[in-house]
This record gives sequence, C-alpha cells and structure tokens, in this order.
Amino acid sequence: MSRRVARPRNALRLPRFLAVFVASLAVVIGTVMPLEAASASTVASSSTSLARSGGDAVQAGIAKTSLAGFNPGNIISDAMFTNKSTMTEAQIQSFLNAKVPKCVVGKDEDGKPFVCLKDLKIATQSKAADKYCKAYTGASSESAARVLYKVAQACNINPQVLIVMLQKEQGLVTHIWPSNWRYNKAMGQACPDTAPCDTAFAGFFTQVYGAARQMQIYMEGRYFQWYKAGKTWQVQYHPNKACGTAPVYIANKATEALYYYTPYQPNAAALRANYGEGDGCSSYGNRNFYNYFTDWFGSTQSSDTVVRAGTDIYFISAGVRYHITGDDWPEYRAKFGNYRQVDSVSQYTDGGDTSRFVRNLTTGVIAYFDGGKTHRFPTCDLVTSWGGSCDRVVQMADDDFARIGAGPEVTAFARVAEGGTVHRISGNTLIPLYDAAARIAANGGKADPYAAVMAPASRAKFAVSSQLQFAPGQFVSAAGTAEVYLATLDGRLLHLPSWDMAQDLGLSRTKATVPSANISQRKKSALTAVLACNGKYYVPSGAGLSQLIAGNTTGIATTALDAATCARLNTGGASVATQLFVRFAGSDAVLHVTGGVTRHVVTTAQVRAIAGGAYPRVVQLRSGTATAFASGPTYMSPGSFVRADGTSEVHLVDGLTLIHLPSWDMASAFGLPRSAKIESVAALSAFARRPALTTWVSCGGIVYSANGGVFTRANPPSGSVLTSLEATTCAALGIA
Repeated sequence: MSRRVARPRNALRLPRFLAVFVASLAVVIGTVMPLEAASASTVASSSTSLARSGGDAVQAGIAKTSLAGFNPGNIISDAMFTNKSTMTEAQIQSFLNAKVPKCVVGKDEDGKPFVCLKDLKIATQSKAADKYCKAYTGASSESAARVLYKVAQACNINPQVLIVMLQKEQGLVTHIWPSNWRYNKAMGQACPDTAPCDTAFAGFFTQVYGAARQMQIYMEGRYFQWYKAGKTWQVQYHPNKACGTAPVYIANKATEALYYYTPYQPNAAALRANYGEGDGCSSYGNRNFYNYFTDWFGSTQSSDTVVRAGTDIYFISAGVRYHITGDDWPEYRAKFGNYRQVDSVSQYTDGGDTSRFVRNLTTGVIAYFDGGKTHRFPTCDLVTSWGGSCDRVVQMADDDFARIGAGPEVTAFARVAEGGTVHRISGNTLIPLYDAAARIAANGGKADPYAAVMAPASRAKFAVSSQLQFAPGQFVSAAGTAEVYLATLDGRLLHLPSWDMAQDLGLSRTKATVPSANISQRKKSALTAVLACNGKYYVPSGAGLSQLIAGNTTGIATTALDAATCARLNTGGASVATQLFVRFAGSDAVLHVTGGVTRHVVTTAQVRAIAGGAYPRVVQLRSGTATAFASGPTYMSPGSFVRADGTSEVHLVDGLTLIHLPSWDMASAFGLPRSAKIESVAALSAFARRPALTTWVSCGGIVYSANGGVFTRANPPSGSVLTSLEATTCAALGIA
C-alpha cells in the first residue's frame, strides 16, 4: 500500500515565507536565488508504493531483511552522495532494463500509452551553468538513462541517488505500467501535499534536473539551516507532533539535504518493518532511501578500503592493493562501499587481482567471500576442490575480515548462479542435483548442505554436467516417454518394468519428469526381481523386501544396489527360508523361481516336494511385477512321459526325477499311452536321472506288479529290481 506522509502546516508555511523573503532579498542585493530552493523544500516524504512498483518488494527486485547499519544522522556520506562517477550511461540503462524486463502494453487513465522508465525518450532543455550545476545541453530525444547520467555529471550528484529518489517517490524504476502523471512529478519536486504540483516543474527532465540542483542548494547551507550539519536537532517521527521527536546529530551535508527534502526520521516500528508499514507514527521516506540504495548499490558510506585510481578500482588491506575484477566488484562494493577517487595507489604493495578466496591475517582462517559473508574452508583440500589455492588468497586485516561477517562453512557443493541449482563438486565436474532430497543424499544423508555461489573465475575451471543426479529411490522419466527408471546414488538408472513392482518394493508411484538431455548419458540397466544389498539378497514382498536365505538365488538375475539406495527400501519383510515361490494377483498358479525363470508347479504335492517336504511361504505380488521375472516351462505332471527336444530317450516323470523308459512295451505294462511330451533340454536339466523303469514298483513300502495297467500286490522273486515311486506318481497311476 502506498503511503505518503503529510507535511505539517508550519513546515509548509516556512518555505513559502522564505521564498518571498529570498525573492525580495534577490531584488535588493541583486543575487539570483533559484526559485527551486523555495518550491522543492515543500516536497512531501513518501514511501515506496507497492502498487506503483507493480508488485511486492521481492517481485520488484528488493529482498531486504534488515536495516542494520541505518544511522538517522548519517544516512549517506557526502562523498557517496556527490560521487558522479559511480555509473556510466550504459550501466544506468542496463540497470533499468534489469528492473523491468517487460513493460505492460496499454494506456493510462488519460489514454496515454504506458512507457516504462527504461524505454522513456523525451526532449530536454538546455540549462545555463550556475554555481550549483554545470551547463546542460538539451536534445530532441534523450533516454531516461542519458538524462540521469547527464544531470549527475552537471550537478555533481551520484546517479544512484537520483535513481533511488525516482523509486522512493513514484516507484518509477520498477513500475511496469506507469501513468504519464508519474513522470510529471517523478522526483516530487515542487509538489507540496496541501496543494497541486507547480506546473512549472512538471516533466521528467525538469523534475530530475531540478531535484539534483536543489540538493546542491540544500548542501550549500546558505538558505537552509534548520538541519545544519554538525549539530544535534530534534527530528520528528511523523507530521503528527504527538508522535514525538528524538535528537539526531546530523553528521554531514548529504544527510542534512535529505532531511530538508523529507523532514522525518523512521521510528522503531518503521525500521522493524523493512519495506513494510510500521505503525501510526511511522514515516518512510528516508528509511526507503536507505533501503533502496543499500539493496541496489551497496553501502551508503564511502570506503577507505575501496578506491579508484584512474579507471581501476582497488581493495586496500594491510598495506596491499588488490585490483578488483568486474566479477568480484558486486561482493566487495556491497560490504566495503563504493570507491573513493584517489590520485595514486603506488604507495601500496601490489597483490594482483582480487579473488573470492580470502584469509584473515590474524587468525589464518581461509574463507570464501560470497553473499555478503565469509564462509570458512575447513581444509586446504577443499580450497583446491573449489579451484583455488591456499597460497593465492586476498590477505585481509582482521578488521576488514570481521566487517564482512561469517556465514556457513564451505562444502563440496556449489551454485553457479544466485538461487540456482546446487551442484556436487566431483573432480573437475559440477554435477547438478535435482532437489533437496538429492542434495541430502549426496551429502551422506546429513542436512541439506550449504552451497556458496561459485565466482565466474572459479566456475571457468569446471565442466558442468548435463546429467542430473537424483536421490536414491527416486523414479525418473524423460519428458515425452513412458519409460520409468529407479535412480541410484552411484548414478545408474534401473528400468522399472511396472508400477506394480514399485508398490511391491514399498515405493510410491511418483516420478520426476525431466528433459531427455538430463538423463540421456546415464548408465541404464534392468531392475530385476531379486535385489542385492550388502551381500544379502531380497525379493519384493508386496510392501517392501524379503530376504532370501543363501542358496535360493542360483541362476536368478539380480541387481546390486548401493548402500544409500538400499537404505531407501524397507528390508524388514519376513525372510524366505525355502526355495522361492511366488503368486501373482489374478492367478492361483504357484510359481517356483529357479534357474532364472518362474515355473508353474501344477500340484500341491509337487510344491511340497520342491520345498523339501513342508508347504512353503508363497510371496504374493501384484500382477504387473510378473514382467520382472522370466517365464519358464510348467513343471511336468507326475506319471507322464517326456523327452528332451532333439533326443529319442523317453522318461517317466516321478516328482523331481526322471526314470528312463526302456521301451514302449513298458508303457503298455503301466497302462500309459505310447507318447511323450517334448520339453527343452534346459527344462529337463534340473531333474535327476534314474535307472530304467521296471514292472516291479514300490508305493508307500508296498510292492506292486504292473501288467496292462493293472497293479497287483506281489512278492517279486529274489534279485528283482524295484522301482520306487513318489506318492504323487503312485496316485497319478491309480495305484491303491
């Protein structure tokens, strides 16, 4: 909400009286006093309007969290206020472009098209030189950036100050649909709260030039002396006198000028609110000036540690000068302030270029300078991992190092842009991590690691992988495809045969969909039904994993998982102590997992026989999980004949053994048809082979004689060869 603080009546009357007095004085003594001195003094204080800016503070490119360092008596230093060389015209234009990437297309309430500040072009008037400003040569079409730059040069005012005033008065820097009337009173120049703006000062150029010139008049101190620098003044919190005052020692002329422009100081509620509203006694003009300046341009104070000689800017500490590179300048300026101009830096030892690797000369701590903080390196090896060297750092005096303030320690994780993706440093490669879960996993399961922003000079030493790293147990799919993969911490992608299997593993049916390029080069393989974790074998059990006891995995395809992926899975299911049997939803068939395939076991007795006598646990799985298993042939029925494909030898199926059939006449004796089912050699390879079938058979300890399909109890002659049959085979043959 926009809030413009009203000016108290006596504050309005005094400048008007003074204007008349000064005008009369000019006639008497022949001295021309600019009318702006009278008019501008009545300008009202204003807060930044979120409505003006077209959004909230964060959307407007503002993200202030604290007004720590705000001093009502020294809002900005004189050197900073009058440093006209802080920005070139091109830099001003670039700054304005960045604040409003796209302007709204439309018309204002007067039918005039919206024109954002970055796109503004106006005609300007020539101004003759006087004691406050140098001459200004007008032109038929000048951009806002050019006007700001030329006015700054003419009137010796920091262009950043003019930019901030445009924002705090009318929100023009960040406004995406400014009405034309905002430009007419862009700086609030000659616009008292209790009367219409003086039309003589309407227009963007007149407002900017007039305000800049007025600031020089204020600092001159000839006509305005009630906030004189070097004295303590009672400064109100609000136009309402009942809100009280507090003493403020005005330390310099620039701060004095700001109080003439906006004669109130923020109270505690306004300071706590940052860019928001405080209470009924809050005012915001000078607070917002400080907010915008420090958020956008760094410290409002000139620096003894940052100087410019010629066109080069240097950081000075402990008698050594370091040339500040363009990449490092934002960090150094934010903490040490804008430079002050000097003639020479030859008296300092040359330390080369700055870097973001800094050392406290007193404690020896080496840290990374990022985000307005120092971040300690726990080891020199980590410095090397970041592309630096413990032998090549910026040496800082303890006071300078402490001035920055300490942040979290450096880790083996970095960003390549503010707020961008976190990367894991792996040798000379930066591997992007998909999300917080991936970061935590890559950090050994500990907290989400701190990741400083890697400066361009360091970043250039690394290749950035296009392949995302995911959290172990995360399902991933390439956009536009149906294939789903299970990610592992060691970088593999395991193809998931079915979402049913995901549920049988105890994992949710959710996935991350990413561009194909982010996973195209990852090693891919199948996710099999049997998984190996820490030397143990597991099978899906419906909601997790069940361990297979040693000896049950012969011939079964397995997928070995890294420890982090195994930890993601629930391995607490009941173990499988026998041969592995499974049943899939929608079918009553019991399948024996053996030799890498599933084989249908046709009878209960056969299941018991395979399991070793007792009926085993059968693992219940969802139907789709069957696709993770290779399907093998059905177990042969007991009492039937089979032969291996490509051979002529016939066998009688007896449980899990095969009994050689010597001739078809023997089949007739058993009353069986003279035909055999053909099976693959592999299907029969698991069966033990037994000697030839005889007509003397033993079932349950009783001997029978086979003749034409009739089985008669008998006492075979001494020396006769008996064939012992399984109970299931005896039952299939109809032997009582």
